[in-house]
Amino acid sequence: QSMYTFDIEPEMAPNVYVSITLVQPHSNTMNDAPMRMYGIIPIMVEDPDSRITPVLSMPDVLEPEKPVSIEVYEKNGMPMTYTIAMVDEGLLDLTRFRTPDPWKHFYAREALGVRTWDLYNYVIGAYGGKLEKVFGIGGGGEIAKTEDLKANRFKPVVKFLGPFSLAKGESAKHSYIMPNYVGSVRTMIVAAGEMVYGSAEKTTPVKKPLMLLATLPRVLGPAEQVSLPVSVFAMEEDIREVQVTIMPNAMFKEGKLSKSVTFDDMGDKVIIFYLSSIENTGTGKVEIEAVSGNHRATYTINIEIRNPNPAVSRVFRAKLKPGEEHTFKESLPGIEGSNSLIFEVATLMPIDLDRRLNYLISYPHGCLEQTVSGAFPQLYLSKLTELTDASEKRITAHIRAALNKLIGFQATDGSMRLWPSGHVSEWTSSYAGHFLLVAEKQGYSLPVGLKSNWLSYQQGRAATWSADEDSKYNRGLGQAYRLYTLSLAGSPDLRAMNRLRELPDLCATAHWRLVAAYVLAGQPEAATKIASTAGLEVPTYASFDQTYGSSLRDKALILESLCLLDEKDKAFSLAREISDALTKKRWMSTQTTACCLLSMAAYYDDQPLNTAGMQYSYSTYGSEFTDIRTDFYLSRIEPEPAKEDFFELKVKNEDDKDLFLCLSMKGNPLTDSTEDVDNNIRMQVSYKDLEGNSIDPSSIEQGTDFIAEVKISTTALYTYYRDMSLTQIFPSGWEIINKRMYGLPDVLDESNFEYRDIRDDRVMTYFSLYRSGSVKYSVLLNAAYVGRYYMPGPLCEAMYNPDVYARRSGKWIEVVKSP
Repeated sequence: QSMYTFDIEPEMAPNVYVSITLVQPHSNTMNDAPMRMYGIIPIMVEDPDSRITPVLSMPDVLEPEKPVSIEVYEKNGMPMTYTIAMVDEGLLDLTRFRTPDPWKHFYAREALGVRTWDLYNYVIGAYGGKLEKVFGIGGGGEIAKTEDLKANRFKPVVKFLGPFSLAKGESAKHSYIMPNYVGSVRTMIVAAGEMVYGSAEKTTPVKKPLMLLATLPRVLGPAEQVSLPVSVFAMEEDIREVQVTIMPNAMFKEGKLSKSVTFDDMGDKVIIFYLSSIENTGTGKVEIEAVSGNHRATYTINIEIRNPNPAVSRVFRAKLKPGEEHTFKESLPGIEGSNSLIFEVATLMPIDLDRRLNYLISYPHGCLEQTVSGAFPQLYLSKLTELTDASEKRITAHIRAALNKLIGFQATDGSMRLWPSGHVSEWTSSYAGHFLLVAEKQGYSLPVGLKSNWLSYQQGRAATWSADEDSKYNRGLGQAYRLYTLSLAGSPDLRAMNRLRELPDLCATAHWRLVAAYVLAGQPEAATKIASTAGLEVPTYASFDQTYGSSLRDKALILESLCLLDEKDKAFSLAREISDALTKKRWMSTQTTACCLLSMAAYYDDQPLNTAGMQYSYSTYGSEFTDIRTDFYLSRIEPEPAKEDFFELKVKNEDDKDLFLCLSMKGNPLTDSTEDVDNNIRMQVSYKDLEGNSIDPSSIEQGTDFIAEVKISTTALYTYYRDMSLTQIFPSGWEIINKRMYGLPDVLDESNFEYRDIRDDRVMTYFSLYRSGSVKYSVLLNAAYVGRYYMPGPLCEAMYNPDVYARRSGKWIEVVKSP
């Protein structure tokens, strides 16, 4: 045995490595140990002077709505800079969050940074044999102990203070008011000095002798009845008689209500109140107060009262010659508080801008195509109409949110998925790139890496594309759009453009996208030559198409190319057709709607300046006239409806040219008058208990767990149903049990889906369906709150085909007390 000693120096922190090589003589027969042995071992070195010890001094018990005082100092009087965080223990338990220890981070074990030399090949070579070297490197780490997570039913506390600095030998005090919160909080300090680090923590309960807890559903609907359970906690012996009072705001029919409860000992009791929401939407608020002698406790609940029924839109139009007047007097479509009005005046072809744009913005689903379609047309609003400061801020925020959301759709190769966890979509990859390029040109900043990764993918995909990938209806369209975006990005692929140009059987829309690509690439002669032989006719084709298109969408794309070529005559006929389609009450997909608005914006921008500007005046409900003068093609106002159930608007044309008027109304009715319908698909809706027995959803006992099951089957109209959505909106008194959130096993027998969006009161499932096939989707629910609620019927539809849908009518349901 040999021993070697050496002195540990501070510079060796956090660790050093010792390597040892042991070689035995070839002729050794005294043991069966290997001839050569070699090893490396780390030696951890901790310098006591690299640690600081912050001390946290505060009360052992905190009280809500009272000042909290915290004193901080370093145990040995060393200077330091620190931050303080006070966080609800319930939140921290969700992720088993540990108080950060900066010392462990900055003094973590370092890897061996030098080469080591082994004599293995020289020593073993004396045997002349061949041995396989198998070398495994492994390691372990501590796994946090899984403890029972604490249920936290109160509003969480999250408070961050700092950074602060302390000189040598100093201490500091910090104070703030604890919110109206009951539970437990952890106060954490993270500190650092000159190459020294440390942390400290303290967990303290927050309580007082008399406490309250009240619960309501996450949301509520108009004209619904709900129970409000209020839990009263008596934590001291002297609390006997407690008076509990609730004070609802104007969103509820009830006024101030009071009940009393008596305690014989410490503990808790529940008092039930009943509330009825009015026939309106807004934010409900219930203030609760408990009083017992000198003890007082308060609790406040805010609840959104929303109308779950789909909005109903009504549109009225008129054309005014110079000097003419027109009066609109129409009934409002929704209940009070849900109605919104937009009045639009245009000097050129009307496009019903607000109704179509609101459709895009309020579209309930959120795949990549729908996200881009909702934001893209807003980039051009400032060119079409005069915007208020509030409108500009709202539009800017929406566009920025859409750009930031794109990161969640981007795959590692730079392509874009249709859903965050779904398949890659070639068309929407180009569509999203088109949007981000235009946004960047208008001054919007893009998320880091988004554009460069996308551009790299587009360039690679343009080189590998094959015509066999497309259907006969849109041959070459996806590649033409990809090449258009590359030209727009300033990186045209002329080789790929020339190859596509020579391809036979290109669809008309692909020809015109290629024309636009050549114009942007600085090749107007080539663009003009292709345009001279390209037709304007677009055949009707199936909406279950990989480009999410339609014949009208394709005509909008052609109109953009005509505007680039300055072909005003050809552009006029297409613009008139698109304008007629936009102003009619006809269904359009999000893709078609957005592309039509984009093309009309390009057409407006290409018109002479003397066609812009207008003068008119208007009056509502017989009030004085307001004069409007603008230099834009469009004028928009948002009048407020009075409390009556109708709206009256009078308009005078004070210009020397014709004006096109459009009044759009939107509102949510109290109940949905839709009847049951199956159109090219069949939908079966059932409700079952956990044993699989059918139950009646119109009356369910409180506390019951049950399953809502929907089965969708096809007819033979289409061979493949893609981009299908199933929307299930549940009553306010039912709670959705999200298996992913609670870590429950997947006990439901259901089909695969592409994406699922679970919200407070609804579940939206997205899937595809083959001909003669069927799918089944289930949602686990709990009847949580006693009351009477409205349940809208489920809706299944093809998002890009108006001919495929099924829906069920809504109805009132009850959650009743257990006997």
